[in-house]
Amino acid sequence: MAQKHLSFSNRVRRSTPARHALFAFGWIMVGFGVVGVFLPVWPSTIFILLALWAFSNSSQCFHDWLYNHPRFGATARAWNQYGVIPVKAKVLAVSMMSVSVGILGWLADTWILPVGVGAVLAIIASWIVTRPSQIPE
Repeated sequence: MAQKHLSFSNRVRRSTPARHALFAFGWIMVGFGVVGVFLPVWPSTIFILLALWAFSNSSQCFHDWLYNHPRFGATARAWNQYGVIPVKAKVLAVSMMSVSVGILGWLADTWILPVGVGAVLAIIASWIVTRPSQIPE
């Protein structure tokens, strides 16, 4: 007898504990996103995107609410539809990565760890910078 290979979403939808766990994770991410609105060095977008993913697998109602939210919805829709990362978010992300590597370089005993982390973050930063900054017209 052949076993069905269900997608992650379908497995979660069939499992009540998994749905509840993702629902709770979604709300934790919304909380982190709200904190990011008030703290200038704390990003909010990534947490809202994670919350949208969690809600898309656990609660369509809350996914739709967050996706159409007056404060967070526009950024989420821009990312979902066009892969847009606003310039402000790009600058903040790359700046924080640079500061992190600088602090690591200052605290590390050898150069190996800061160079390795710096190389990985440089790849991530180059990906971030190459994303579109505005919705195409």
